[in-house]
Amino acid sequence: MRLCDYCLNNHADGSTEHPHEQRIAYTKLAERARTELETIRRQSIRDTEKIENLKEKVATNKKQIGIQATQARTAVANEVVELVNAIIRRGNDIVTCIDSTEETKLKNCGQLEKEMQYWLDRLTKVVIEAGLSNFC
Repeated sequence: MRLCDYCLNNHADGSTEHPHEQRIAYTKLAERARTELETIRRQSIRDTEKIENLKEKVATNKKQIGIQATQARTAVANEVVELVNAIIRRGNDIVTCIDSTEETKLKNCGQLEKEMQYWLDRLTKVVIEAGLSNFC
């Protein structure tokens, strides 16, 4: 049985109802089927190639994401290390300044004690020489 274009296009389920005047030979039907199959095959090959290309792109992007994440982690870690080192250096500067101030102040206190002892000794000597032993 031969089918018209209408039946081919609208009755793909295999029904043979609604026959029309225009008939298509079996050779034409086979040729159309081969053409459609070839079109489907070529389209499938193109789609498969596109999918393979997309898979490669996805794999590349996935790898790039990993690389960029690692670089970001490294950059953050380096910044944190630099900040911590700067804080430690600043803390060391402050401690050094405190130590220097303490040393200077202790030296001043030592000199002041020596001067006070000198003047106390001198005053005692003056008192003894003047005969004012009750004064000290």
